[in-house]
Amino acid sequence: MVVRLEEAERALALKQDLIDKLKEEVEQQRGSLETVPVLTAQAEIYKADFLAEREAREKLNQRKEELQDQLNTVLAEMERLKQEGTSRARMEEMQQRHLEDFIPRPNIPPQPGVAFNTAPPPSSFRSVGLAAGVAGGVSGGGAEELPDYRCPKCQYQAPDMDTLQIHVMDCIQ
Repeated sequence: MVVRLEEAERALALKQDLIDKLKEEVEQQRGSLETVPVLTAQAEIYKADFLAEREAREKLNQRKEELQDQLNTVLAEMERLKQEGTSRARMEEMQQRHLEDFIPRPNIPPQPGVAFNTAPPPSSFRSVGLAAGVAGGVSGGGAEELPDYRCPKCQYQAPDMDTLQIHVMDCIQ
């Protein structure tokens, strides 16, 4: 009977050890159960932050593309305006240069050695009517007749074809 009692005590001790181990495991499981919802909540917060950051990056990229398109448009417009300004400045310079040649002077006989352009204007300009104002033409004393470069709109008399072309472009506008 002593042997049986000893076996029963050993079995009881083994059962007690098993119960203690199971209690420890239950405590660990309870600790895990408490941290799982906390970790899940953190994961949800991180996910929401990530999605918000992604959306913000997409909006920033879209805004950047819009601004880049606007910049390209403005740069192209600026380049066009620069070219227009350069061409207008050249035309104004040319007008000023030729305008100085046109200032009306009293009838002074031509000086010896000074050559005048006596070539008639191209026929294409005659058909437009630029040479139609011959009635009030300049006569150089009857010896040589200078070509008559007149604006068909305002009858401005230009000293040469370049000046007349520039004037006509401005006059039409």
